[in-house]
Amino acid sequence: MSTLEERFEASHGLRARLGRVGPDGKSLPLEPHHWVAPDLERIIGEAAFGLVWNREGLSIEHRCFATISALTAMDREPQLKAYIEGALNVGIPAEQIVESLMHLFFYVGAPLVNSAMRVAARVFQEQNISVQPDRIYDPTEDEEALFQRGQAKRREILDDPDTETTGPLAEVDQARERYSREYLWGAIWSRPGLDMQSRVICTLSGLTVLGRERMIRTYVEAAERVGLTRAQVMELFMHLSIYTGFPCAWSAIAVAKDVWRSK
Repeated sequence: MSTLEERFEASHGLRARLGRVGPDGKSLPLEPHHWVAPDLERIIGEAAFGLVWNREGLSIEHRCFATISALTAMDREPQLKAYIEGALNVGIPAEQIVESLMHLFFYVGAPLVNSAMRVAARVFQEQNISVQPDRIYDPTEDEEALFQRGQAKRREILDDPDTETTGPLAEVDQARERYSREYLWGAIWSRPGLDMQSRVICTLSGLTVLGRERMIRTYVEAAERVGLTRAQVMELFMHLSIYTGFPCAWSAIAVAKDVWRSK
């Protein structure tokens, strides 16, 4: 057990890793909290950075990806800028940050990802970072090859057998399924720029913000398939509670526990 003061002191070291301290090694004051709501500033430093961010259950890199994904889904540009800067400070390459934003495209939608990408580009320009993006998408590829690659990746991650679509909307459903396999799974999930654990973490983070319980269930199951432990998934949702609030994060935990109970 740590004292509250020890937690607060620990926050300075964590914030230093994120590049958010002054020359004295102490956390930079939050505006306008330090003069309008100093107790809130203290609680944020102590509970969020001193306690949760410092827990060992999830790497700082995965915590950065989770935070960036949540803030992208929430459209919180000022905070997103700070955490992209923090991710760079802990050693995450710019290319992986870009890849994590690309990954969210079909989960949170193009407008939010485009906004986040502009924020990232601005940070890279401010820090004179030359991005070397992976140019692997081949527009001359046969669409059937794209579909088959996506089909294989989906089965790898979700272990989801094909289901036959029938009824009056069968044609539309088949087109929808093919579209998702070609682009979500064939064009995005199959990219080499981000490992599968990080992709699942990004996905769960965005879905938790949006409250998509059915899909959270699907990707909680996928988490174990890519090597994330149940403890890591729980830690992820605890981390997200800082940014989404307890109701969203606790709902996701309830979904995860229900998934595990059914096994």
